[in-house]
Amino acid sequence: MTMQWTEETLLDETLRLLQGKGPPQAYAFLRQNEGRVHAENRGQIYNFSYCLAALCGQVDEALAILAKATREGYWWRPEVFCDEDLQSLQGHPDFEALREESCRRYAAAQSGARWQCSWAARRHPGVLLALHGNQQNATHAKNAWQDVTGPHMQLETLQAALPDSYGLYRWQPGDDSEARIAWQVNSLRLAGHRTVVLGGFSAGCGAIARALARQDTRCEAAVFAAPWLPGLEEVMENLVENLVRHGTRLLVVCGTQDVDCLPGATLLASRVQDAGGHCTLELPAGLGHAFAPGFAGKVGAFLHGAPAAA
Repeated sequence: MTMQWTEETLLDETLRLLQGKGPPQAYAFLRQNEGRVHAENRGQIYNFSYCLAALCGQVDEALAILAKATREGYWWRPEVFCDEDLQSLQGHPDFEALREESCRRYAAAQSGARWQCSWAARRHPGVLLALHGNQQNATHAKNAWQDVTGPHMQLETLQAALPDSYGLYRWQPGDDSEARIAWQVNSLRLAGHRTVVLGGFSAGCGAIARALARQDTRCEAAVFAAPWLPGLEEVMENLVENLVRHGTRLLVVCGTQDVDCLPGATLLASRVQDAGGHCTLELPAGLGHAFAPGFAGKVGAFLHGAPAAA
C-alpha cells in the first residue's frame, strides 16, 4: 500500500516498525519522514521522537527534542512522563525540570478545559457530528470528515473537555462524555435536524458507543473509523439492543493491520448483525490505525438514501 503522508499514517507506520524491527529502525523512519507531514500541532510527533530517542539510549538527543518542544509551547499530561520508554531519562535534572514545567502547563489547561461543539445554527435537515480520537482535536475531525457530507447534511464537531497535551484532547471510560454526547444529540433534534449521524475515529468511537448504550440516545446512523472500544463488553448488551431498537445503521471501517482495534470492531459488527441490526463492516487490507483510502466515498455511499427520522 502506498504511504499516504498524514500524521496518523506516519505514526502508525512508526509503531509497526517499532514492534517488528525495533526502536532504531522506527526512530530513523520517523526522523527521516516527519517533514513530509503537515501538522499544525506536532505534539504527538514530538512525543514519539523523544520517546524513541530515549529507547535507543540517545539521552542527549531525547532531552534536546523535549526541550525544543517545550520552548515551542508544548506540554503533555503527567502520565506521559511515567512511560517506561523514558526510563533512561528518569532522574536526569534536565528531564525533571522539563517534566515539572509540562505538569504546570497541564494543570493550567485542565482548569480551563471545556466541551466545544461547533454547531451554531441549523443549515440543513441532516447533521453529522464528528468526534476526534485521543491526542487529537476538533480540527482533526473537521479535516477528516469534511468531504463526507452531501448537500443536505452539515458537518459539526464535538471536542472533548479532557486535556491530553498541548491543544489535544482525549476520551476515556468513566468521564462524562456519554452524557454530553446524549445532550448534544438531543439538542440537535430540538433544533430541527431530522437526521443525526454520529461519526468517530479511534477513541471517539468508544465515546459514541457508550453514549448509544444509553436508552435516551439515538441516531439514524453511526460511522466508526478505526474504532478503539475499551470496555466494549460492559456496554455491549445495551448498545446492540438500542441500535436494533432504534433502527440505527452502523458502518465500521477497520484496517486488517489495526491489531489493537480489529478485535473490538469485528466483535461489535457480528453482535449487531446476529441481533438483526443493520451493520456494514469493511476491513481494508494492509491498513493500520488510520482512515481508509477513499473514506469519504465509503461513508457517502453508506449514508446515501438513509431514511430520515419520522
